[in-house]
Amino acid sequence: MANALKLVKGDVDLIAIHDAVRPCVASEAIDAVFTRAAQTGAAILGVPVADTIKRVDDKKQIQGTQSRKGLWLAQTPQVFRRDWLLSAYTERAKLGADVTDDAQLVEAAGHTVHVVEGSASNIKITMQSDLPLAKAILQSRPPPKPSGPAHPFAEEEMWR
Repeated sequence: MANALKLVKGDVDLIAIHDAVRPCVASEAIDAVFTRAAQTGAAILGVPVADTIKRVDDKKQIQGTQSRKGLWLAQTPQVFRRDWLLSAYTERAKLGADVTDDAQLVEAAGHTVHVVEGSASNIKITMQSDLPLAKAILQSRPPPKPSGPAHPFAEEEMWR
């Protein structure tokens, strides 16, 4: 990522980081997170935790129940001021190997990151079993409006 950031032109104000494994993000959510980042300098999509969270040891024994209050599941896109993100990546080595997302880097650099409520349909595809759900989500939406040259692949071929 650090090498890719070096290629971003200096006249870019905001940089969005998005997981390719989240193909179901809605365009309205992208607009909302960009709007918030433009206002504040840093914003991510997220959803409040709805499930009960259990802390479990190596023996798979419950050690406690975590309160859900104030807990959110981070999503992408995550949008940051260019200078904040570049600076955060410069300092990344100081954090060690436990960095799990770009928002964590920006937070560690001393900046506040805001959360914009995303959607449970902005799923992260991590297992083969996630594909049918992603397909159902995408097929439930109206077809996108053409914005340029036609894509060389038919939509149905994407899911083969």
